[in-house]
Amino acid sequence: MQDKARSGRPRLLNSSKHEALKEKIEASQSALPGGRLRGEDIIDLIQKAWGVTYSLSGIYYLMKDIGLSWINTRSRHPKQDEQAQADVKKLC
Repeated sequence: MQDKARSGRPRLLNSSKHEALKEKIEASQSALPGGRLRGEDIIDLIQKAWGVTYSLSGIYYLMKDIGLSWINTRSRHPKQDEQAQADVKKLC
C-alpha cells in the first residue's frame, strides 16, 4: 500500500540531489585541516552548488534526512601527532 501524495511545500533540494550533497559535505569535512564543518558552511555550500537558500534549522532537518548528524566529535588540532598518542595508549 502506497501513501497518497500529500499537499505541502515542496522541498527546496529534491531527493535526487541528496547523495551528491552528502558526498560534498563529506569531502568538505575531510578537506579541513583541523576545524569542523558548521551549519553555516553547509548553507554556503548548497547556495553555491544549487542556488538554494536554507535556514540553519532547515539544514539540520535536511542533514537528518540524508543520514548525517550535526553532532560530531571534537575537532583535531592541525599539529596533532597521532603516532605519539598511539604510543601513549600502548603504555596505559
